[in-house]
Amino acid sequence: MKLGLHFRPSRCLRSSALLALAGTSLLLLHLGCGSRHPPPGVLLISIDTIRADHMSVYGYARPSTPNLEAFAADAVVFDNAYAASSTTGPSHATLFTGIYAPRHGVNANAVVLAERHHTLAEVLRDEGYQTAAVLGSFVLDARFGFAQGYDVYQQDFGRDEGKFDIQEWEGIAIRDGFDRRATVVSRRAVEWLTRTRKPHRPFLLTLHYFDPHEPYRPPIEYARRLAAGRNNLGAGYDGEIAYVDDEIGRVLAALDKLGLAKTTLVVITGDHGQGLTQHNDPYHAVNIYEESVRVPLMMRWPGRLRPGRRSLPVEQVDVLPTILGALGIGAPEEIDGLDLGVGWRSNEDRDLASRPIFLYRQFYSPGRKLRKVVLGGEQFAVRVEDWKLIIAEDERRRELYDLGRDPGELENLYDARPAVVTRLTPVLDAWRRYVTAPPGQRILGEEERAKLRALGYVE
Repeated sequence: MKLGLHFRPSRCLRSSALLALAGTSLLLLHLGCGSRHPPPGVLLISIDTIRADHMSVYGYARPSTPNLEAFAADAVVFDNAYAASSTTGPSHATLFTGIYAPRHGVNANAVVLAERHHTLAEVLRDEGYQTAAVLGSFVLDARFGFAQGYDVYQQDFGRDEGKFDIQEWEGIAIRDGFDRRATVVSRRAVEWLTRTRKPHRPFLLTLHYFDPHEPYRPPIEYARRLAAGRNNLGAGYDGEIAYVDDEIGRVLAALDKLGLAKTTLVVITGDHGQGLTQHNDPYHAVNIYEESVRVPLMMRWPGRLRPGRRSLPVEQVDVLPTILGALGIGAPEEIDGLDLGVGWRSNEDRDLASRPIFLYRQFYSPGRKLRKVVLGGEQFAVRVEDWKLIIAEDERRRELYDLGRDPGELENLYDARPAVVTRLTPVLDAWRRYVTAPPGQRILGEEERAKLRALGYVE
């Protein structure tokens, strides 16, 4: 029997699939299994290197995401969503599998996702879905296992399609292009929806927009729109976000024009954030502070999901089981995430508010120097309510932050608040053993299980 943290999705009720969650909770109606209507489509959009706090839909003062603001009016918007990692490969492996990093084995970029894992695309293809993906960068190349389950996987980058001109990445020769701009991703997406999609079949279309990733080279009009009083770094980054926002708007408009907007579950999220010089890091992948892991997460399904903003903490592992739960399709047993449509019953809000959120920084060989920072091993973190504990043993880092009073994580309270450290350490330690244990191995002792059970996360 599999022992571990209790993050299990609901199973599909084939004969009846009505979930009406009361009060302010997520509302799911007509969930596909026994309906006479054809199953709905799914549009999954991943935006690379995007900080939620630089999006106007999340309260940013500059108008960086007007199209997503309009989208959010009819969507469930998660105000406290976390990526699994601060690196693209591990986060997408979690997004596609619903499994924590590094339990799925992708502990850095250019590491292959094992075929034994069941991806969202595989599950939906087995249910009769037509599956396609349009990539924004080579980081998600099929050789790394991300194409599992896709009938079409567009990764043919042309040299003139992107902003990178490199010959090698992670020791791999780049013979053609490395990335493609948002305009190309959206054009190909609309072409697939218009010309290739089979109207009588449900579909999964996955889009990956790479543009907010450095270097920042947005079309000039976007940089100018957001440049007032800014340095080139800030204007360039925000300009890339505004550019992607316009291109996502183009795809959403195509859904509407094709009559698919009301029958398509649209999920928009990010794989990680960006330092922008906070904590002396202009980029990402070296830490798991808030600026590197707080990302957008929005879901829209007109008539099926009740729109509104949710402040409860959610994780990237929740995306797969929530999509499948909404469709009335059972999720693989191996997953770690919660089906949020089931979990948000009105009488469970308090429990979810104290739910542990787990974070992971990719592995680096000891002594690796990156951007003047000496790295080694991995970083692990847990957030419970406003407290966040970060441990990096090989780097001799132990940090504790009160995010309610110190959202920028500037005052390390590890030594000043020993009671909080004592409360959070066993939670993080148990999770670390869970995600690093060989499959099937018993990884929690009875004392550890009792402590996690008190939080509601152990069977």
